[in-house]
Amino acid sequence: MAKNVDLNKLKNEIDSRKSERNLVSSRLGENVGTGVMPRDTFLNGLIESWQTGRETVSSVLIKTIDNKLTDKRGGGSKLPISETAQLPPQQSV
Repeated sequence: MAKNVDLNKLKNEIDSRKSERNLVSSRLGENVGTGVMPRDTFLNGLIESWQTGRETVSSVLIKTIDNKLTDKRGGGSKLPISETAQLPPQQSV
């Protein structure tokens, strides 16, 4: 017993969910992002920090993680973190 499925309604639902995620369907069927994804922002921050030598939010996050791992492993030298780069609010997982 198959239910009748309204394909137009299903297509509209898929398009609305894609638009919530800033994705646009191209004519070939793949999804194309309209905005910068968070991982791109993070990686671009790391590249900028590497190229300019200045701390960015991304480099501060890496240093924070490294310092936490150093604490868990029993100490050692910690990386200095500049207070000028602001950390984004932490997300609960």
